[in-house]
Amino acid sequence: MMTSTRTNRGFTLIELLIVSAVLMMLALIAMPAGGMNDHRKLDIIQLAVQDALDVAQRQSYKSGVPYGVRFGTNAGGWFAVVNEAGIPIEDPLSHGSYVVRLSDPGHPTNVTIEYAIFGLRPVAAYDEKGVLVQGGQIHLRAGDQVRWLQLTTASPELEVVPATP
Repeated sequence: MMTSTRTNRGFTLIELLIVSAVLMMLALIAMPAGGMNDHRKLDIIQLAVQDALDVAQRQSYKSGVPYGVRFGTNAGGWFAVVNEAGIPIEDPLSHGSYVVRLSDPGHPTNVTIEYAIFGLRPVAAYDEKGVLVQGGQIHLRAGDQVRWLQLTTASPELEVVPATP
């Protein structure tokens, strides 16, 4: 009787290819295709803007002093909760300045603030009673998607308005 003295140590090329293919399929299932879509990016920034507006309104009402949210379009865009002098206030969570720069890490990529206008200024201002002084619009862009947000004196919530060509 002939016995084989050869022992198999390791894996064959076919076994390695099968394992690699299975791992790649699992990775594709686990990751969203191409990262976050543009609608989701706009949703995240809209929520961040709404949070800043809520903070400014609460600060105004609580302290009896005007506050606002100032918007900038340079470097992709930014917004900040500011006091009456236009100086960013302290963020209650991070204890740093309440300034959100869309180009900073941790924010969705390729999102910009095209413009924000409230009357003649890029500031959503609240009076000492927490009432919005003047309504306005904020225009956001993520890739080919554009979102126009409107803030009115009648409602504290941002409303999405249809974009006009």
